[in-house]
Amino acid sequence: LFLAPTISYLWDWLDIDDEDNIVTYQSLPVRGASLYYHSVSTVQKNLEAARFNKPVLMTMSQHDSVLDPNATLTAFQNRFPNLQSRFIWYGDPPQHREDPRVTVLTSHLPDRRISNFSHMNVLFAPENTYYGQAGSYLMLENGQDGLSPPDDQGTLWFGAWGQSEAEKYHARLTWNPYFLELLANIRAVTDG
Repeated sequence: LFLAPTISYLWDWLDIDDEDNIVTYQSLPVRGASLYYHSVSTVQKNLEAARFNKPVLMTMSQHDSVLDPNATLTAFQNRFPNLQSRFIWYGDPPQHREDPRVTVLTSHLPDRRISNFSHMNVLFAPENTYYGQAGSYLMLENGQDGLSPPDDQGTLWFGAWGQSEAEKYHARLTWNPYFLELLANIRAVTDG
């Protein structure tokens, strides 16, 4: 990632995959990676220098394949002291985390064929016309090499990248069953 600003002078894309997703989720433009790197670097330097005292809302899946969930929660507790801040943790309760600002919501919902949450599903309502529960796009590729999706989509399970269990094919979970709770937390943080 730190090379992205330099690479942007040579290439437009770091990775281009054949895909049918209109948001080109699997592909990575160099300019986007460069901007992300600059943003993250600036934020990390600022947080090392001082705590951020304004209210924030953070969400995290215990099964995030991109960021370290426990490190993110620790950063929230150490660097974001505002009592109005909220952290929504999707998964099993984290150990040794006695913070009333942290809400834990289970991500194992077998009645909905959900094994756990992905890092991307938090942002989308079940009613979203593209990524929602009955949306027009179904992210079947989920890092399960050698397995074919079932013919009957009613037997699909949903979860984070790479989720696998015997006898179950997992598509990526792309909607948040707790979306209304997320909206309530956004209001709680921003209304104060």
